[in-house]
Amino acid sequence: NEERAKAELDELELDTNPIAPRYAESMLDTGEFKHNPELPGTMGENIKYHTSKEEFEVEDALQLMSYQMVYDDAEIDWGHRDNMLHEDYSRVSVGVAYDDRS
Repeated sequence: NEERAKAELDELELDTNPIAPRYAESMLDTGEFKHNPELPGTMGENIKYHTSKEEFEVEDALQLMSYQMVYDDAEIDWGHRDNMLHEDYSRVSVGVAYDDRS
């Protein structure tokens, strides 16, 4: 929401729908990193992963990935940033999955 405030956009409200957490766990379990094929085309979806040889705090990794999606996203033509700053979006659902290998 910090980036949305900078862009003078309304804050996103947290949506507690379990789709994102379940899908994050599914990607971890299967090893498949891909967009959820069951989501309607009217929803934006950002997926990202973080690996490290050293221990890290999940919160730190999430902050880093959020920053990268806004400021270092040219590789995918700024699609993550555009989703995060889409003026028509009002809710966000977050899924995080991790294990000792990732």
